[in-house]
Amino acid sequence: MVILLTPQPKIHRTAEENLGIGYLASALRNEGHQVKIIDSWLLGMNNSQILEQIFKAGQVTAIGISCYKSSLDEVKELIQLLRSSGITASIIAGGYGPSFFPNDFLSAGCDFVIKGEAEKTLVGFIKALVAKKSISIVNERDRIINGEFSDDLDNLSFPARDTISRSITLFNPISISTSRGCRGNCKFCSIKAFVKQAKVAPWRGRSVDNIVDEIESLYKEYQVDCFKIVDDSFLEPPRDLLWVKKFVLELERRHLAIRFRTQIRADRLNKEIVETMARAGWFATSIGIENGSKTALERMGKRATYEDNCRALELLESYGIYTQMGMILFDNQTSMLELQENLEFLEKQKWVTTKGIFTEMFAAKDTLFTIELERQGFLKPGTEGNNGYDLQDASVAIVYRSLKQWHKSHAEIYDHVVNPICVPKVLPSIGYDSYHQLCRQLYDQDISFFSQLLEKTSSGFSEDKIGEFTQKEIERANSWYESVEQHAQSLDRTYNISYDAILNPFL
Repeated sequence: MVILLTPQPKIHRTAEENLGIGYLASALRNEGHQVKIIDSWLLGMNNSQILEQIFKAGQVTAIGISCYKSSLDEVKELIQLLRSSGITASIIAGGYGPSFFPNDFLSAGCDFVIKGEAEKTLVGFIKALVAKKSISIVNERDRIINGEFSDDLDNLSFPARDTISRSITLFNPISISTSRGCRGNCKFCSIKAFVKQAKVAPWRGRSVDNIVDEIESLYKEYQVDCFKIVDDSFLEPPRDLLWVKKFVLELERRHLAIRFRTQIRADRLNKEIVETMARAGWFATSIGIENGSKTALERMGKRATYEDNCRALELLESYGIYTQMGMILFDNQTSMLELQENLEFLEKQKWVTTKGIFTEMFAAKDTLFTIELERQGFLKPGTEGNNGYDLQDASVAIVYRSLKQWHKSHAEIYDHVVNPICVPKVLPSIGYDSYHQLCRQLYDQDISFFSQLLEKTSSGFSEDKIGEFTQKEIERANSWYESVEQHAQSLDRTYNISYDAILNPFL
């Protein structure tokens, strides 16, 4: 028996299925292995409950753990529980956290780390493990294993759906992956670093027939009609209008009346693409706009221009596609002029939703941004796998601290209200409209504070005075935010959904 599990992550989202371990389970089962999936995030389990499930599984050969760096403490605690309980199965870690921080996970007690994709590699590893019945067949110096990437994603079996009933019960859309990677060149992005580390093509996509085959199987077997396409970027080249039309026509030919959410780049959209996808049930997307200043966009390495961003947002609004706009307001070189340009850009947006106005560029391991900071001597140790740095402009630093203080005081409300749209949840149209209206109220409140903050900072107010202003505004707004939270809770009860995520660990 092979156990594939994911521990409870430290993340400010409600639980979703782990598609990665679904793919691994499917690959192992194809080779005759017995596999048990324990998705503790989706099932709401703690480590003691995970341990109980492992004991119930019987004789276990290997335990695979898929996780983030932020779950390192939970992984360490779980391994201690496993070993103290007499479980001697080999423990293999994988996912983004172990891929970027393999030695941390080995130090936490994992026997091996597989970096990158693991469908092919894990099958071979488990086969050898079963044959030898011990981990001695692997050289102890080779405990970090580079995963073998799949060039043709159509050759992968569809992921196991052991947890699909739980997802449906939680009113979650069902996740599908139609591609892996992204051709973008954003300096802050861990996807690019992941791909570079693995020495694999930056983007690989499945064929239309293969994608629709999976959608059809889920539609017919489980009556699923709402999907979350989890691709880092859904419409990367060579996907274009012709591809979109082929995809939509295939859905229509098979009479698959679905809704779906995506992640997408602004420079990949035009009117015909948006119109065609909307016809097929595209109702929500996240889009990495990142910034409303041309100089900041250039510094970030964004392929999409300011003009691309404005055009894409106008199109999404005109077709009523719920749009969660990714923003990165601060980096180490942010200027007051750029902040003013961002305010003007944000004031024009009457449709988008955000997770709050305060956002900063993370200096994640091996990203181009982090490499540049380290080379320049500006990098500082951080937490949860992200490093720190100082802002070069003193006035910008004042705005940064005040805006972060403002955001932290209401962060859980931002995450709660936007969750049904950005995860999203499976709701009727009136439900999305109701949450969207709340999101827009939060957005307008943020813009008002940001505008006043910039005006006072530009006018030469001292940091102490700005600090007093920020605290007074937080206190003034508290009762209003409480009313928004109560409204969100009322909507949750109406649509029978729940919000149980933790406070943003990166604040």
